[in-house]
Amino acid sequence: MTKTKVKPAPVKQVLLVEDTDFNQMITMAMLKKLGVNPTLAEDGLQGVEAWRASHFDLILMDNNMPVMSGLEATQLIRSEELPNKRVPIIGQTADASEEFIQQSRLVGIDDMIVKPYGIPELIAIFSKWLTPSS
Repeated sequence: MTKTKVKPAPVKQVLLVEDTDFNQMITMAMLKKLGVNPTLAEDGLQGVEAWRASHFDLILMDNNMPVMSGLEATQLIRSEELPNKRVPIIGQTADASEEFIQQSRLVGIDDMIVKPYGIPELIAIFSKWLTPSS
């Protein structure tokens, strides 16, 4: 079996907003393997509160969550953030329909990553949305 060399992600702080225990465990492990310092929020409201309390280079936002959905959380973040401090929000979903993607973009989600995903997809998202840190 060939071992794939993993390059560190060009990011320091990522907020993972995810309510499912299994998805939390897998995604947190992948982020740590990429050298990312992840913070976990278990629903949209916790995600908004974490964003208000700290700086993040990128947010991975699940959609279907209790308390507050990812779309609602994204809309709230976008309404409160300063234009020059816009954080990339990447929607995590199993629903890759054109209708859902359009709805997500309307509330301010920048891009989508379809579940299940792996390290190569995370690297592609980081490469697209983040500038390598010096």
